[in-house]
Amino acid sequence: MAEIEVKVVDRTPELMQKLDAAIGRFVVKGSEHINREVRASMAEAKTGTMYGTHQASAPGESPAVDSGNYIGSIVIIYPSTFEALIGTPVEYALYLEEGTRPPATRASRRKKDQQGPVLNMMGPHMGGMAPRPLWEKTMTESLPTLENLLDAEIAGIATRV
Repeated sequence: MAEIEVKVVDRTPELMQKLDAAIGRFVVKGSEHINREVRASMAEAKTGTMYGTHQASAPGESPAVDSGNYIGSIVIIYPSTFEALIGTPVEYALYLEEGTRPPATRASRRKKDQQGPVLNMMGPHMGGMAPRPLWEKTMTESLPTLENLLDAEIAGIATRV
């Protein structure tokens, strides 16, 4: 009588380690890709208003580089193996990304002896500003590349098993 012995080896812990390492590599490669794309988008030629020698971005274009403050402030922080934070502490970045609404008017108090409200204009841009998208646009355009990077890392596990 012939005998066949079947032995099942649980390699789940080893595979999970490899998967964790692959995802960690993807996080680094993906965040570096986004960083490069954001910087390249800002450095592209713009078609907005000329201010002296500075060519501003037009509505819908990514922000133009002027002083270099914004582009120079972009950083990547890795709080964990599976997380990357890419951004800037520059406060005006949000105004550029989302634009600003024309400011509302508001009534201010008058002294008791004056009549009627005083209307004051409010807002950083008196007429509002259309968005100069950078981050959301870059992420959306980068999704196919990010998917390919992740697929390549996962496929690399299969070849090393």
